[in-house]
Amino acid sequence: MNKIKEIEEKLKTVSGEEKVERLNDLAYAIYNSDPEKTEQYAKDALELAKEINSNYGIARSYNIIGISFHRRGDYNQAMEFYLKSRTVFEKIDDKHKIAALNNNIGAIYEKLGNYGHALESHFQSLKIWEEMNDLKHASASLNNIGIIYEK
Repeated sequence: MNKIKEIEEKLKTVSGEEKVERLNDLAYAIYNSDPEKTEQYAKDALELAKEINSNYGIARSYNIIGISFHRRGDYNQAMEFYLKSRTVFEKIDDKHKIAALNNNIGAIYEKLGNYGHALESHFQSLKIWEEMNDLKHASASLNNIGIIYEK
């Protein structure tokens, strides 16, 4: 059974926080192939996360909705949801997710041609990765910074 079918099966039997997670897992699993469905699953997860006061679920849902807009080239909407997501992840102090969102935000600024803000976002991401001693992600941030300087 493939991953998507497996998640769909699990969704039939779960509730609460686990349902939020599975809806977001499903949304993330299909963002490349069906960004519209991605948005809908993430919005369903968001609604439930708000009902049960799951800050992590809310933040992850916002991020995935942002990804769906990013994938469709709607950069302003993507930015809106990435910023909402980052705000909630800052509230719960999830450094890894904050750094990843700074990377996504930098990518949006790059697409919009705002290289100054893009660099700022990628440098913020790099700083967090370095503080966490996450060399793999730090090197990705350095690569993104190099690409922007090249442009």
